[in-house]
Amino acid sequence: MASIYLNRLRSPDNYIGCYKTLLQKTPSTENYVRLAEAYLNIQDADSAVATYETARRVNPSVKFGVKLARIFVKTHRYEAAIRCYKEEGSGGEGAIELATLYVGLGHLDVARETLEGLERPVLASPVLAKIKEKSSDIRGAYDTLLQGVETCAELRTHAHTKQLAQYATQLRDFHAAIGHYRTMLNDVSRLSAQETHSVYIALIKLYMQISDWKSCESLCSQLLNSSSGGAPGVNGAPGVNGAPPAGISSTGSAATTARLMLADATFRRGDFQSASDHFASIVSSSQEQGQGMNYTALARYIEIQRRLATLKEGKVTDMLAGKVGRGVGGVRPPGYCYCQGLFEWYSGNPLVALGWFNRAKHDSEWGQQSLHNMVEICLANPEVAGSSIKPGNGGALEMADSFIKEMNPCSLEEDWSCKLLSNFIRCASLDRIEFEMALNEFTRLAQNEGTRVGASLGLAKCYVHHNQSSRARNILKLLAKTPWTFEEADYLESCWLLLAELLIQDSKLDRAATLIQHTLGYNKSSAKSYELLANIAESRDELDTAVKYYNQALRLGVSSEPGLSLKLASLLLRMRRYGDAMDVCMSARRKDASTWHAHRTVYERAMNHLRT
Repeated sequence: MASIYLNRLRSPDNYIGCYKTLLQKTPSTENYVRLAEAYLNIQDADSAVATYETARRVNPSVKFGVKLARIFVKTHRYEAAIRCYKEEGSGGEGAIELATLYVGLGHLDVARETLEGLERPVLASPVLAKIKEKSSDIRGAYDTLLQGVETCAELRTHAHTKQLAQYATQLRDFHAAIGHYRTMLNDVSRLSAQETHSVYIALIKLYMQISDWKSCESLCSQLLNSSSGGAPGVNGAPGVNGAPPAGISSTGSAATTARLMLADATFRRGDFQSASDHFASIVSSSQEQGQGMNYTALARYIEIQRRLATLKEGKVTDMLAGKVGRGVGGVRPPGYCYCQGLFEWYSGNPLVALGWFNRAKHDSEWGQQSLHNMVEICLANPEVAGSSIKPGNGGALEMADSFIKEMNPCSLEEDWSCKLLSNFIRCASLDRIEFEMALNEFTRLAQNEGTRVGASLGLAKCYVHHNQSSRARNILKLLAKTPWTFEEADYLESCWLLLAELLIQDSKLDRAATLIQHTLGYNKSSAKSYELLANIAESRDELDTAVKYYNQALRLGVSSEPGLSLKLASLLLRMRRYGDAMDVCMSARRKDASTWHAHRTVYERAMNHLRT
């Protein structure tokens, strides 16, 4: 009857009345507990506490400390909860729950002391693992929890297995993480639809990390088929032994997620053209179905168009120009602002890009990456100093530092990213003390697999600045054959190009050209690559080829730095193509009048040759 009052008739008073009647007829401890739990079911914590207190007065021999403490934790009355746990005495589940509360409050040493003297210490493994995690000892946390799960059957829950998988992922032990997620899928019947879906997504991401594209695309296809209403067998997918992926949500959002993951796998495999078609299809279908713009797909599409050097063909502009780019009241949503900023940045408009990223930087989904991009823009474009984004007399590095301070890393990867960016700012400052700090920090970060590529680039730049090119070259050689990954793409490509530049200085032109072509295979819009190819062609006295590469670099260049056009104009002058040299100088002047002093000498020499 009580269940009917609560769930069908929605009458909390009558629901509680049933338990009160039961208690009046039989005033036992069990009925007091039932009434207290009924109060909790209708979110009346105060009445539940009062009921437990009454039960304690009626029967002082019965302890309700743990039950009361749980109520106090739910209502954020932590001091009262701690008192109740302590009244219950040490040992058992009360001690473990008290230690968990201390961990949540940040009292790690007290939490560790609370767990001493337990009759079954293995039961405290999850809490001890959490203590080590909070102390930044992820390896210790993983080993502690793994030992507990392997020793005690009571700890073999999906929650603990998932935590093990997350620890292994942070440690970049991807095969171990896959094994833990497979264990969860071995008992898929106990997982909800959302949990099963999240496990499959996590597995797909892990397969991407180890470049197992066959398994990755197989899981993506199964997710897509399942979300469309089918129930395919897993056919060798990890840990399910041929059973259908039961529990996967059959909603439209699940289908979109599956399509996104499949497109992303294609992108990370290096098949940019197919990935471009996948993402364009997702963007188009999301609009046709009235779901609004899928900004995740659009951001990836823009990234791919940049890497294919087709960003200026107009498709992205058409996507951004439609009504889908407007939110409620015509306000642009953060996803749109991020995508527009990305497009402007890659199109060579850093100041405009800063403005768009600035609109998205407070968003929970797009904010962190927006701030990251803003720092990158400041590092690469000194001319943004004093812009309306951060008005004042500070330079671009001061702006970058202020954006770093606005970041709020929510994961280990984001924290690593912040540390790398902070040290690139120190390196760019050229202040001796800051420079030495950056060098030491890059050396430390280079030992970490998650920051090895970015830190190696920073170290190499520091050594080049100190005229220690051989040390820089030795560091970069270790990365020459590192597999390309999207997460580290920009750092890795910069490493390859810096190594190529150093090899050109050593007259090792063939090796340099091979590295540059390898870079262009992943990023056809790399102006630096074409500039270096032009340098190689000049060294080989292939002047027409050098002109072609310089023109390509100028077409793709995203900065107003006059060096490229000056090199091209000087080369044309050397080839006695005086009219072309003058055209290059005038074109540079029209783009930025401040560069005229650098081009004037070449222009006047070309004009004098034409007169004679």
